[in-house]
Amino acid sequence: MEIRGYKIERKVIYRYLVGLFCIVLIVIGWVAEAETCQSIQVESSKNYFNKPYFLCYIFSVGYVIFLGFWLIFRIIQYYMKKNKKNEDYSRRENKDEESTKNISSAKSNSLEISKGGIIKKGDITMLKAALIIFVLYFICGYLWYISIAYTSISANTAIYNSCFLFVAMFEMVLLKEKMSIVKAITLLISLGGVLIVAFSASGSDEEDVDVTWYGYVFVILSTILNAFYEVFFKVVCNKIDGKKDDTNDDVDNVDDVDDDNELDGILTSVKPFTDGDDGDEYILGNNDDMIETDDSDIASSFLFLGSIGLFTGLIIWPGLFVVDYLGFEEFEWPTSTIWSILLLNIFWDCLQSIAILIGILFTNPLFIAIGCLTTIPASMIADLIIHNYTLPFLSFVGIFLIILGFILLNILYVFKDNSKTPSH
Repeated sequence: MEIRGYKIERKVIYRYLVGLFCIVLIVIGWVAEAETCQSIQVESSKNYFNKPYFLCYIFSVGYVIFLGFWLIFRIIQYYMKKNKKNEDYSRRENKDEESTKNISSAKSNSLEISKGGIIKKGDITMLKAALIIFVLYFICGYLWYISIAYTSISANTAIYNSCFLFVAMFEMVLLKEKMSIVKAITLLISLGGVLIVAFSASGSDEEDVDVTWYGYVFVILSTILNAFYEVFFKVVCNKIDGKKDDTNDDVDNVDDVDDDNELDGILTSVKPFTDGDDGDEYILGNNDDMIETDDSDIASSFLFLGSIGLFTGLIIWPGLFVVDYLGFEEFEWPTSTIWSILLLNIFWDCLQSIAILIGILFTNPLFIAIGCLTTIPASMIADLIIHNYTLPFLSFVGIFLIILGFILLNILYVFKDNSKTPSH
């Protein structure tokens, strides 16, 4: 297939069709989770359960399921690589005596894999990162669950989509990213859009939902913390791993290369709004190494999310009684009906995360991030159908500015990436 002189292979098209399907799942999961969480936290609901701390705790613990996915991935990778090494060894064994040296090397590598086992060096990094970050992660989610009861879903979604704006700001402070005039203007455009949406939407009324100004303060704080968490995640991984430059090392050991690659591109948020890494492919292309690299990334992402759930379950639970004692949230065990709703929401939440990871695996972070902007119109449609609510005109202006800022910022990243590519 050719588009304006550019040839696109069929398998690349298939990859992006899978990516589009993942975007559909992300949109469905996001809208379903947000509407369900809001429905049980409004007083008019017959299944009223306004317990944001409890909700955040249960949904976070639900991520333990990802440890199972991580283990499956690692076992598959282990045996695939082991079989590949054995096949290489068999092929070399059939050659003449000049290949004796290579055969000895193959045996050595095969033994290395057996000794290395399923757990990789990068997995230990992910465990350490999760242990350091999980409290920040929980606070971010807690603020969002508070906000959802006091905001419209469409405005809430639009503001959360502005996470990239605050990511860029924190990157300047924590990662020493340079600020250009064009980039500053782009960020100001997006920031203006966020403030317009929050200001205009907070003054409107929505059926069955008590829309308040502090609800939008909570979602903005959650968005800012989510951005900080994403950038801080990069910093933590760099500190733990020592940011070693392996470009001069011997790259014959495939396992070592895979471990180092696991630290790149694992920036994964529970909510489907991340800006992606600067170094990823931004256009449709044929990258034969994409699947191999991203397999390691997706496995490490599963481990990170699963560890977040595990540490939350083991350490955060006393907070349930603390908020009860302080009078913020009375502890109450959910009814069977509420439990069914909570389990359904865990499913929607996990569906989003899996769709994000698989979507990035088959395409790239930018494609998925741009596709996730469709959660904004989807949330508007849901608000119109379920709550008979339409955002004020000014909110549409703000949403346009947020999307415009997002697109302009990524165009800047593309030019930055292309400028680093040597011309031939």
